[in-house]
Amino acid sequence: MKTLNTKNIVDLLISRGIFLLMIFCLALNISCNDNDPDPKSDQDSATDVTAPIITIDGIDNTSLLSLNDSNSDNSFVVVFKDDVGLTSYSIDIENSDIAISKDTTATEVAEIVDVSSLTLDQEYGVMIKVEDQEGNADSLNFRLIINSEAIDEPTASYTELYVLGSGTSGGWDMSSPSALTRNAGDTLVWEWQGDLSVGELKFSTYKDDVSADPYITGDWLLPASLNPTIVDGQANDLVIWDAVTEGAPTGSEDTKWQVDVAGNYTITIDFNDSTVTFDLVTAKVGFEALYLVGSATPGGWDLGNKTAMTADVSNSALFTWQGALISGSMKIAAENADFGSGQWIHPTTDGQALNETSYEVIIAGTGGTDYQWQFDAGNEAVYKVTVDTENATITFEYIEALPTYYTELNLVGDATPGGWDLNSQTAMTVDGSNPAIFTATVALGAGSLKIHATSVADWCAGEWLNASTADQSISGSPAYIVTTGCDGPDNKWVVTAGEAGTYLITIDLENGTIAFALQ
Repeated sequence: MKTLNTKNIVDLLISRGIFLLMIFCLALNISCNDNDPDPKSDQDSATDVTAPIITIDGIDNTSLLSLNDSNSDNSFVVVFKDDVGLTSYSIDIENSDIAISKDTTATEVAEIVDVSSLTLDQEYGVMIKVEDQEGNADSLNFRLIINSEAIDEPTASYTELYVLGSGTSGGWDMSSPSALTRNAGDTLVWEWQGDLSVGELKFSTYKDDVSADPYITGDWLLPASLNPTIVDGQANDLVIWDAVTEGAPTGSEDTKWQVDVAGNYTITIDFNDSTVTFDLVTAKVGFEALYLVGSATPGGWDLGNKTAMTADVSNSALFTWQGALISGSMKIAAENADFGSGQWIHPTTDGQALNETSYEVIIAGTGGTDYQWQFDAGNEAVYKVTVDTENATITFEYIEALPTYYTELNLVGDATPGGWDLNSQTAMTVDGSNPAIFTATVALGAGSLKIHATSVADWCAGEWLNASTADQSISGSPAYIVTTGCDGPDNKWVVTAGEAGTYLITIDLENGTIAFALQ
Protein backbone atom coordinates (compact mmCIF):
# COMPACT_ATOMS: atom_id res chain seq x y z
CA MET A 1 0.00 0.00 0.00
CA LYS A 2 1.28 3.48 -0.80
CA THR A 3 0.50 6.95 0.50
CA LEU A 4 -1.97 8.97 -1.47
CA ASN A 5 0.19 11.94 -2.46
CA THR A 6 2.56 11.85 -5.42
CA LYS A 7 5.81 13.61 -4.45
CA ASN A 8 7.71 15.97 -6.73
CA ILE A 9 11.30 15.16 -7.63
CA VAL A 10 12.64 16.75 -4.45
CA ASP A 11 10.22 14.91 -2.19
CA LEU A 12 10.94 11.60 -3.89
CA LEU A 13 14.52 11.90 -2.70
CA ILE A 14 13.48 12.21 0.96
CA SER A 15 14.37 9.09 2.92
CA ARG A 16 14.71 8.58 6.68
CA GLY A 17 15.04 12.25 7.45
CA ILE A 18 17.60 12.96 4.69
CA PHE A 19 16.41 15.68 2.35
CA LEU A 20 18.01 15.05 -1.04
CA LEU A 21 18.13 18.06 -3.32
CA MET A 22 19.41 17.15 -6.81
CA ILE A 23 21.17 20.02 -8.50
CA PHE A 24 22.26 19.21 -12.02
CA CYS A 25 25.07 21.17 -13.65
CA LEU A 26 24.62 20.25 -17.27
CA ALA A 27 27.83 19.55 -19.11
CA LEU A 28 26.62 20.22 -22.62
CA ASN A 29 25.74 23.65 -23.99
CA ILE A 30 22.27 23.76 -22.46
CA SER A 31 20.99 27.07 -21.16
CA CYS A 32 18.34 27.59 -18.50
CA ASN A 33 17.10 30.52 -20.57
CA ASP A 34 14.62 29.33 -23.19
CA ASN A 35 15.50 32.36 -25.30
CA ASP A 36 19.19 31.46 -25.63
CA PRO A 37 20.27 30.05 -28.98
CA ASP A 38 21.50 26.47 -29.05
CA PRO A 39 25.22 26.85 -28.32
CA LYS A 40 25.95 23.34 -29.55
CA SER A 41 25.60 24.32 -33.17
CA ASP A 42 28.94 24.77 -34.87
CA GLN A 43 30.79 24.14 -31.58
CA ASP A 44 33.49 21.56 -31.01
CA SER A 45 32.27 18.94 -28.60
CA ALA A 46 35.50 19.31 -26.58
CA THR A 47 34.94 23.03 -26.08
CA ASP A 48 32.67 23.89 -23.16
CA VAL A 49 31.56 27.47 -23.79
CA THR A 50 28.60 28.12 -21.48
CA ALA A 51 28.62 25.23 -19.03
CA PRO A 52 28.13 24.72 -16.18
CA ILE A 53 24.53 25.77 -15.81
CA ILE A 54 22.70 25.02 -12.57
CA THR A 55 19.14 23.81 -12.74
CA ILE A 56 16.82 22.39 -10.10
CA ASP A 57 13.52 20.84 -11.02
CA GLY A 58 10.88 23.39 -10.08
CA ILE A 59 13.37 25.82 -8.56
CA ASP A 60 14.61 29.09 -10.05
CA ASN A 61 15.99 32.34 -8.68
CA THR A 62 12.60 33.35 -7.29
CA SER A 63 11.50 30.02 -5.84
CA LEU A 64 10.81 29.07 -2.25
CA LEU A 65 11.83 25.49 -1.56
CA SER A 66 9.84 23.93 1.30
CA LEU A 67 11.36 20.90 2.99
CA ASN A 68 9.84 18.81 5.76
CA ASP A 69 11.32 18.61 9.24
CA SER A 70 12.32 15.02 10.05
CA ASN A 71 13.42 15.99 13.58
CA SER A 72 16.82 14.34 12.97
CA ASP A 73 19.70 14.53 10.51
CA ASN A 74 18.08 17.16 8.33
CA SER A 75 20.22 17.60 5.25
CA PHE A 76 20.10 17.82 1.50
CA VAL A 77 22.52 16.64 -1.17
CA VAL A 78 23.72 18.93 -3.94
CA VAL A 79 24.95 17.12 -7.05
CA PHE A 80 27.14 18.96 -9.56
CA LYS A 81 27.84 17.57 -13.02
CA ASP A 82 29.96 18.72 -15.93
CA ASP A 83 31.52 16.52 -18.65
CA VAL A 84 34.52 18.84 -19.11
CA GLY A 85 35.26 18.77 -15.41
CA LEU A 86 34.60 20.93 -12.38
CA THR A 87 37.13 23.05 -10.54
CA SER A 88 35.19 24.48 -7.55
CA TYR A 89 31.79 24.99 -5.97
CA SER A 90 30.35 26.81 -2.99
CA ILE A 91 27.12 26.66 -1.01
CA ASP A 92 26.17 29.44 1.40
CA ILE A 93 23.01 29.86 3.48
CA GLU A 94 22.59 33.41 4.69
CA ASN A 95 22.11 34.22 8.37
CA SER A 96 23.51 30.83 9.32
CA ASP A 97 26.84 29.13 9.89
CA ILE A 98 26.46 26.97 6.78
CA ALA A 99 29.18 27.89 4.25
CA ILE A 100 30.83 25.27 2.07
CA SER A 101 33.57 26.02 -0.44
CA LYS A 102 35.61 23.26 -2.11
CA ASP A 103 37.92 22.63 -5.04
CA THR A 104 37.47 19.52 -7.20
CA THR A 105 38.63 17.94 -10.45
CA ALA A 106 35.70 15.56 -10.80
CA THR A 107 33.04 15.62 -13.50
CA GLU A 108 30.40 14.82 -10.88
CA VAL A 109 30.39 15.53 -7.16
CA ALA A 110 27.78 15.26 -4.42
CA GLU A 111 27.87 17.48 -1.36
CA ILE A 112 25.78 16.77 1.74
CA VAL A 113 24.55 19.96 3.34
CA ASP A 114 23.48 19.60 6.97
CA VAL A 115 20.59 21.99 7.65
CA SER A 116 19.61 20.63 11.08
CA SER A 117 20.86 23.85 12.70
CA LEU A 118 18.39 26.03 10.82
CA THR A 119 15.41 27.44 12.67
CA LEU A 120 12.11 25.84 11.69
CA ASP A 121 9.63 27.90 9.68
CA GLN A 122 12.20 30.64 8.97
CA GLU A 123 13.15 31.52 5.40
CA TYR A 124 16.83 31.49 4.42
CA GLY A 125 18.55 32.61 1.24
CA VAL A 126 20.61 29.88 -0.45
CA MET A 127 23.48 30.84 -2.80
CA ILE A 128 25.11 28.14 -4.93
CA LYS A 129 28.07 28.76 -7.27
CA VAL A 130 30.01 26.40 -9.52
CA GLU A 131 32.93 26.77 -11.99
CA ASP A 132 34.27 24.34 -14.56
CA GLN A 133 37.82 23.76 -15.85
CA GLU A 134 37.37 26.21 -18.74
CA GLY A 135 36.52 29.02 -16.36
CA ASN A 136 32.78 28.99 -17.04
CA ALA A 137 30.73 29.72 -13.93
CA ASP A 138 27.10 30.02 -12.89
CA SER A 139 25.12 30.57 -9.73
CA LEU A 140 21.64 29.97 -8.39
CA ASN A 141 19.88 31.77 -5.56
CA PHE A 142 16.64 30.60 -3.96
CA ARG A 143 14.88 30.68 -0.61
CA LEU A 144 14.72 27.70 1.71
CA ILE A 145 12.37 26.92 4.60
CA ILE A 146 12.28 23.88 6.90
CA ASN A 147 8.64 23.30 7.83
CA SER A 148 7.78 22.19 11.34
CA GLU A 149 4.83 20.22 9.97
CA ALA A 150 4.98 17.74 7.12
CA ILE A 151 3.93 19.16 3.77
CA ASP A 152 2.54 16.68 1.26
CA GLU A 153 2.46 17.54 -2.37
CA PRO A 154 -1.10 16.86 -3.57
CA THR A 155 -1.92 15.25 -6.87
CA ALA A 156 -4.74 15.85 -9.29
CA SER A 157 -3.66 13.08 -11.63
CA TYR A 158 -6.96 11.16 -11.53
CA THR A 159 -9.46 12.03 -14.24
CA GLU A 160 -12.34 10.11 -12.66
CA LEU A 161 -13.39 8.87 -9.22
CA TYR A 162 -16.22 6.55 -8.18
CA VAL A 163 -17.87 5.33 -4.99
CA LEU A 164 -19.14 1.77 -4.82
CA GLY A 165 -20.01 -0.94 -2.34
CA SER A 166 -22.96 -2.57 -0.62
CA GLY A 167 -23.84 0.78 0.95
CA THR A 168 -24.36 2.38 -2.49
CA SER A 169 -27.21 1.97 -4.96
CA GLY A 170 -24.97 0.26 -7.52
CA GLY A 171 -23.45 -2.23 -5.11
CA TRP A 172 -20.11 -3.70 -6.18
CA ASP A 173 -20.89 -3.54 -9.91
CA MET A 174 -17.74 -2.13 -11.52
CA SER A 175 -19.61 -1.33 -14.73
CA SER A 176 -21.87 1.28 -13.12
CA PRO A 177 -20.33 2.85 -9.99
CA SER A 178 -21.50 6.28 -8.84
CA ALA A 179 -19.24 9.03 -10.21
CA LEU A 180 -17.81 11.89 -8.14
CA THR A 181 -17.50 15.36 -9.69
CA ARG A 182 -14.33 17.47 -9.66
CA ASN A 183 -14.82 20.83 -7.93
CA ALA A 184 -14.63 23.69 -10.44
CA GLY A 185 -12.83 25.98 -8.00
CA ASP A 186 -10.29 23.46 -6.70
CA THR A 187 -9.25 20.64 -9.00
CA LEU A 188 -7.88 18.69 -6.02
CA VAL A 189 -11.39 18.36 -4.55
CA TRP A 190 -14.00 15.82 -5.68
CA GLU A 191 -17.62 15.74 -4.50
CA TRP A 192 -20.72 13.52 -4.54
CA GLN A 193 -24.19 13.61 -3.01
CA GLY A 194 -26.65 10.74 -2.82
CA ASP A 195 -28.27 8.07 -0.69
CA LEU A 196 -26.24 5.54 1.26
CA SER A 197 -27.75 2.49 2.92
CA VAL A 198 -26.38 0.41 5.78
CA GLY A 199 -23.36 -1.37 4.31
CA GLU A 200 -19.78 -0.64 3.24
CA LEU A 201 -17.98 1.32 0.54
CA LYS A 202 -14.66 2.42 -0.92
CA PHE A 203 -13.53 4.43 -3.96
CA SER A 204 -12.17 3.41 -7.34
CA THR A 205 -10.30 5.60 -9.80
CA TYR A 206 -11.87 3.87 -12.77
CA LYS A 207 -14.86 1.83 -13.89
CA ASP A 208 -14.55 -1.40 -15.81
CA ASP A 209 -17.09 -3.57 -17.59
CA VAL A 210 -14.74 -5.51 -19.86
CA SER A 211 -11.93 -7.00 -17.77
CA ALA A 212 -12.06 -10.57 -16.56
CA ASP A 213 -11.19 -9.30 -13.09
CA PRO A 214 -12.15 -5.62 -13.01
CA TYR A 215 -11.12 -5.19 -9.37
CA ILE A 216 -7.39 -5.28 -10.16
CA THR A 217 -7.16 -2.91 -13.12
CA GLY A 218 -6.44 0.36 -11.32
CA ASP A 219 -6.05 2.32 -8.08
CA TRP A 220 -8.43 2.18 -5.12
CA LEU A 221 -8.84 4.75 -2.35
CA LEU A 222 -9.12 2.94 0.99
CA PRO A 223 -9.37 4.07 4.62
CA ALA A 224 -6.07 4.26 6.47
CA SER A 225 -7.52 2.32 9.43
CA LEU A 226 -9.32 -1.00 9.57
CA ASN A 227 -12.98 -0.72 8.51
CA PRO A 228 -13.83 2.59 10.23
CA THR A 229 -17.45 3.58 10.79
CA ILE A 230 -18.53 6.77 9.05
CA VAL A 231 -18.95 9.64 11.52
CA ASP A 232 -20.90 12.66 10.34
CA GLY A 233 -18.54 15.53 9.46
CA GLN A 234 -15.35 13.71 10.40
CA ALA A 235 -12.41 13.76 7.96
CA ASN A 236 -10.87 10.34 7.26
CA ASP A 237 -7.33 9.71 6.04
CA LEU A 238 -6.95 8.04 2.65
CA VAL A 239 -4.43 5.59 1.25
CA ILE A 240 -4.07 4.20 -2.26
CA TRP A 241 -4.09 0.53 -3.10
CA ASP A 242 -2.50 -0.06 -6.49
CA ALA A 243 -4.35 -3.21 -7.52
CA VAL A 244 -2.39 -3.53 -10.77
CA THR A 245 0.94 -4.16 -9.05
CA GLU A 246 -0.25 -5.31 -5.62
CA GLY A 247 -3.26 -7.40 -6.63
CA ALA A 248 -6.68 -7.32 -5.05
CA PRO A 249 -6.45 -6.58 -1.31
CA THR A 250 -7.50 -9.41 0.97
CA GLY A 251 -8.24 -9.79 4.67
CA SER A 252 -7.26 -6.82 6.81
CA GLU A 253 -5.77 -5.09 3.75
CA ASP A 254 -9.21 -4.75 2.15
CA THR A 255 -10.41 -1.96 4.41
CA LYS A 256 -13.74 -0.27 3.74
CA TRP A 257 -15.83 2.47 5.30
CA GLN A 258 -18.85 1.17 7.23
CA VAL A 259 -22.19 2.95 6.86
CA ASP A 260 -24.26 2.37 10.01
CA VAL A 261 -26.74 5.22 9.47
CA ALA A 262 -28.65 5.19 6.20
CA GLY A 263 -29.44 8.56 4.67
CA ASN A 264 -28.54 11.22 2.15
CA TYR A 265 -24.83 12.15 2.29
CA THR A 266 -22.36 14.48 0.67
CA ILE A 267 -18.89 12.98 0.18
CA THR A 268 -15.86 15.24 -0.26
CA ILE A 269 -12.47 13.83 -1.27
CA ASP A 270 -9.74 16.45 -0.80
CA PHE A 271 -6.34 15.63 -2.24
CA ASN A 272 -4.92 18.76 -0.59
CA ASP A 273 -4.80 16.88 2.70
CA SER A 274 -5.55 13.31 1.54
CA THR A 275 -8.89 13.03 3.32
CA VAL A 276 -12.48 12.06 2.66
CA THR A 277 -15.35 13.59 4.65
CA PHE A 278 -18.88 12.21 4.91
CA ASP A 279 -21.58 14.75 5.80
CA LEU A 280 -25.04 13.44 6.67
CA VAL A 281 -27.58 15.73 5.00
CA THR A 282 -30.70 13.88 6.17
CA ALA A 283 -30.96 10.55 7.94
CA LYS A 284 -33.25 7.96 6.44
CA VAL A 285 -36.63 8.34 8.10
CA GLY A 286 -37.67 4.73 8.03
CA PHE A 287 -36.03 1.34 8.45
CA GLU A 288 -36.21 -1.78 6.35
CA ALA A 289 -37.00 -3.84 9.45
CA LEU A 290 -37.26 -3.55 13.23
CA TYR A 291 -36.86 -6.25 15.89
CA LEU A 292 -37.61 -6.50 19.61
CA VAL A 293 -34.58 -7.75 21.53
CA GLY A 294 -34.20 -8.37 25.26
CA SER A 295 -35.08 -10.55 28.20
CA ALA A 296 -38.64 -9.19 28.25
CA THR A 297 -39.28 -10.39 24.68
CA PRO A 298 -40.04 -13.89 23.39
CA GLY A 299 -36.59 -14.27 21.78
CA GLY A 300 -34.55 -12.93 24.71
CA TRP A 301 -31.13 -11.48 23.93
CA ASP A 302 -30.47 -13.99 21.15
CA LEU A 303 -30.10 -11.96 17.94
CA GLY A 304 -30.67 -15.13 15.99
CA ASN A 305 -34.11 -15.37 17.58
CA LYS A 306 -35.05 -11.66 17.67
CA THR A 307 -38.75 -10.79 17.48
CA ALA A 308 -39.69 -9.15 14.16
CA MET A 309 -42.12 -6.26 14.04
CA THR A 310 -44.49 -5.94 11.09
CA ALA A 311 -44.26 -3.02 8.65
CA ASP A 312 -47.57 -1.37 7.78
CA VAL A 313 -48.47 -2.11 4.15
CA SER A 314 -49.79 1.43 3.60
CA ASN A 315 -47.19 3.33 5.64
CA SER A 316 -43.63 2.02 5.65
CA ALA A 317 -42.77 4.31 8.57
CA LEU A 318 -45.04 2.32 10.93
CA PHE A 319 -44.04 -0.96 12.59
CA THR A 320 -46.23 -2.96 15.01
CA TRP A 321 -46.05 -6.11 17.12
CA GLN A 322 -48.44 -7.64 19.64
CA GLY A 323 -47.58 -10.18 22.28
CA ALA A 324 -46.56 -10.85 25.84
CA LEU A 325 -43.78 -8.83 27.45
CA ILE A 326 -42.56 -10.37 30.68
CA SER A 327 -40.20 -9.31 33.46
CA GLY A 328 -36.95 -8.07 31.97
CA SER A 329 -35.74 -5.33 29.62
CA MET A 330 -35.78 -4.65 25.88
CA LYS A 331 -34.69 -2.35 23.09
CA ILE A 332 -35.26 -2.40 19.35
CA ALA A 333 -32.74 -3.35 16.65
CA ALA A 334 -32.81 -2.05 13.10
CA GLU A 335 -31.85 -4.13 10.09
CA ASN A 336 -28.32 -5.57 10.10
CA ALA A 337 -27.79 -4.40 13.69
CA ASP A 338 -25.38 -6.23 15.94
CA PHE A 339 -24.51 -5.54 19.56
CA GLY A 340 -21.35 -3.78 18.40
CA SER A 341 -22.68 -1.99 15.32
CA GLY A 342 -25.76 -0.78 13.50
CA GLN A 343 -28.73 1.29 14.61
CA TRP A 344 -30.76 0.66 17.76
CA ILE A 345 -33.88 2.37 19.09
CA HIS A 346 -33.57 3.14 22.81
CA PRO A 347 -35.70 5.04 25.31
CA THR A 348 -34.37 8.50 26.11
CA THR A 349 -33.95 7.53 29.79
CA ASP A 350 -33.25 4.17 31.35
CA GLY A 351 -36.47 2.45 32.44
CA GLN A 352 -38.53 5.12 30.69
CA ALA A 353 -42.24 4.99 31.61
CA LEU A 354 -44.33 3.06 29.10
CA ASN A 355 -46.69 5.99 28.62
CA GLU A 356 -43.87 8.18 27.31
CA THR A 357 -43.52 8.09 23.54
CA SER A 358 -40.05 9.52 22.85
CA TYR A 359 -37.11 7.45 21.69
CA GLU A 360 -33.62 7.98 20.31
CA VAL A 361 -31.59 6.18 17.68
CA ILE A 362 -28.21 4.96 18.90
CA ILE A 363 -25.33 3.66 16.77
CA ALA A 364 -23.80 0.72 18.60
CA GLY A 365 -20.04 0.79 19.09
CA THR A 366 -19.73 4.58 18.97
CA GLY A 367 -20.31 5.28 22.64
CA GLY A 368 -23.41 6.73 24.24
CA THR A 369 -26.01 5.22 26.52
CA ASP A 370 -27.55 1.77 26.52
CA TYR A 371 -30.95 2.72 27.91
CA GLN A 372 -33.68 0.05 27.81
CA TRP A 373 -37.38 -0.29 28.53
CA GLN A 374 -37.96 -2.20 31.77
CA PHE A 375 -40.75 -4.65 32.69
CA ASP A 376 -41.40 -6.20 36.07
CA ALA A 377 -44.22 -8.19 37.63
CA GLY A 378 -46.28 -5.01 37.87
CA ASN A 379 -46.35 -4.28 34.12
CA GLU A 380 -46.08 -7.73 32.57
CA ALA A 381 -48.90 -7.93 30.03
CA VAL A 382 -49.88 -8.42 26.42
CA TYR A 383 -49.03 -5.20 24.57
CA LYS A 384 -49.37 -3.82 21.10
CA VAL A 385 -46.08 -2.03 20.39
CA THR A 386 -46.13 0.62 17.63
CA VAL A 387 -43.05 2.45 16.34
CA ASP A 388 -43.60 5.50 14.13
CA THR A 389 -40.21 6.20 12.54
CA GLU A 390 -41.43 9.32 10.75
CA ASN A 391 -42.42 11.06 13.98
CA ALA A 392 -39.88 9.20 16.17
CA THR A 393 -42.49 7.89 18.62
CA ILE A 394 -43.20 4.56 20.28
CA THR A 395 -46.36 3.43 22.07
CA PHE A 396 -47.07 0.44 24.31
CA GLU A 397 -50.81 -0.24 24.18
CA TYR A 398 -52.03 -2.49 27.00
CA ILE A 399 -54.18 -5.29 25.56
CA GLU A 400 -54.74 -7.67 28.46
CA ALA A 401 -53.12 -9.21 31.46
CA LEU A 402 -50.90 -12.20 30.84
CA PRO A 403 -52.80 -15.49 30.89
CA THR A 404 -52.33 -17.54 34.04
CA TYR A 405 -50.31 -20.58 33.11
CA TYR A 406 -49.45 -23.70 35.05
CA THR A 407 -46.32 -23.47 37.11
CA GLU A 408 -45.53 -27.14 36.47
CA LEU A 409 -46.44 -29.99 34.14
CA ASN A 410 -45.52 -33.66 34.61
CA LEU A 411 -45.66 -36.72 32.36
CA VAL A 412 -47.46 -39.75 33.78
CA GLY A 413 -48.06 -43.20 32.25
CA ASP A 414 -46.50 -46.53 31.46
CA ALA A 415 -44.93 -45.01 28.32
CA THR A 416 -42.87 -42.67 30.55
CA PRO A 417 -39.83 -43.47 32.74
CA GLY A 418 -41.87 -43.08 35.97
CA GLY A 419 -44.78 -45.23 34.85
CA TRP A 420 -48.07 -44.72 36.64
CA ASP A 421 -46.40 -43.96 39.97
CA LEU A 422 -47.50 -40.44 40.93
CA ASN A 423 -44.45 -40.18 43.18
CA SER A 424 -42.20 -40.60 40.08
CA GLN A 425 -43.83 -38.19 37.66
CA THR A 426 -41.50 -36.94 34.88
CA ALA A 427 -41.23 -33.16 35.20
CA MET A 428 -41.32 -30.89 32.14
CA THR A 429 -39.31 -27.62 31.99
CA VAL A 430 -40.88 -24.20 31.59
CA ASP A 431 -39.25 -21.90 29.02
CA GLY A 432 -37.35 -19.10 30.78
CA SER A 433 -38.59 -16.43 28.35
CA ASN A 434 -42.10 -17.75 27.70
CA PRO A 435 -44.13 -19.18 30.59
CA ALA A 436 -46.59 -20.73 28.15
CA ILE A 437 -44.02 -23.18 26.78
CA PHE A 438 -43.06 -26.45 28.53
CA THR A 439 -40.65 -29.01 27.09
CA ALA A 440 -39.19 -32.38 28.01
CA THR A 441 -36.75 -34.64 26.21
CA VAL A 442 -37.62 -38.14 27.35
CA ALA A 443 -37.41 -41.79 26.29
CA LEU A 444 -40.90 -43.13 25.60
CA GLY A 445 -41.64 -46.83 25.47
CA ALA A 446 -44.71 -48.66 24.22
CA GLY A 447 -47.68 -47.62 26.35
CA SER A 448 -49.80 -44.58 27.09
CA LEU A 449 -49.45 -41.26 28.90
CA LYS A 450 -51.20 -38.09 30.03
CA ILE A 451 -50.00 -34.89 31.71
CA HIS A 452 -50.55 -33.78 35.31
CA ALA A 453 -50.52 -30.06 36.19
CA THR A 454 -49.30 -30.76 39.73
CA SER A 455 -46.74 -33.00 41.36
CA VAL A 456 -49.15 -33.86 44.18
CA ALA A 457 -49.48 -37.65 44.32
CA ASP A 458 -53.27 -37.67 44.12
CA TRP A 459 -55.23 -38.72 41.04
CA CYS A 460 -57.98 -36.24 41.83
CA ALA A 461 -55.68 -33.29 42.64
CA GLY A 462 -55.23 -30.43 40.22
CA GLU A 463 -55.83 -30.44 36.49
CA TRP A 464 -54.84 -32.86 33.75
CA LEU A 465 -53.99 -32.41 30.10
CA ASN A 466 -55.62 -35.30 28.31
CA ALA A 467 -55.70 -36.38 24.70
CA SER A 468 -58.73 -34.98 22.89
CA THR A 469 -59.82 -38.53 21.97
CA ALA A 470 -59.26 -41.91 23.56
CA ASP A 471 -56.03 -43.70 22.58
CA GLN A 472 -54.88 -40.80 20.47
CA SER A 473 -51.71 -41.24 18.34
CA ILE A 474 -48.67 -39.11 19.06
CA SER A 475 -48.02 -38.60 15.33
CA GLY A 476 -49.30 -35.69 13.34
CA SER A 477 -50.62 -32.73 15.35
CA PRO A 478 -52.37 -34.19 18.38
CA ALA A 479 -54.65 -31.92 20.39
CA TYR A 480 -55.32 -31.84 24.10
CA ILE A 481 -58.18 -31.06 26.47
CA VAL A 482 -58.07 -29.95 30.10
CA THR A 483 -59.87 -31.96 32.79
CA THR A 484 -60.14 -31.31 36.50
CA GLY A 485 -59.24 -33.89 39.11
CA CYS A 486 -61.05 -37.16 38.48
CA ASP A 487 -63.68 -35.54 36.23
CA GLY A 488 -63.93 -35.77 32.49
CA PRO A 489 -62.80 -38.36 30.02
CA ASP A 490 -59.53 -40.06 30.96
CA ASN A 491 -58.15 -39.95 27.41
CA LYS A 492 -54.49 -40.79 26.84
CA TRP A 493 -51.88 -40.63 24.09
CA VAL A 494 -50.67 -44.02 22.90
CA VAL A 495 -47.08 -44.88 21.92
CA THR A 496 -46.87 -48.03 19.82
CA ALA A 497 -43.91 -50.41 19.94
CA GLY A 498 -42.79 -49.12 16.56
CA GLU A 499 -42.89 -45.53 17.79
CA ALA A 500 -40.80 -46.09 20.93
CA GLY A 501 -37.81 -43.75 21.15
CA THR A 502 -36.53 -40.46 22.54
CA TYR A 503 -38.85 -37.51 21.95
CA LEU A 504 -38.85 -33.77 22.47
CA ILE A 505 -42.31 -33.05 23.82
CA THR A 506 -43.40 -29.40 23.54
CA ILE A 507 -46.60 -27.98 25.04
CA ASP A 508 -47.71 -24.48 24.05
CA LEU A 509 -50.34 -23.42 26.59
CA GLU A 510 -51.02 -20.12 24.83
CA ASN A 511 -51.97 -21.79 21.55
CA GLY A 512 -53.24 -25.04 23.09
CA THR A 513 -50.91 -27.39 21.18
CA ILE A 514 -48.70 -30.36 21.95
CA ALA A 515 -45.99 -31.84 19.73
CA PHE A 516 -43.97 -35.07 19.90
CA ALA A 517 -40.73 -34.75 17.90
CA LEU A 518 -38.63 -37.92 17.57
CA GLN A 519 -34.99 -37.13 18.27
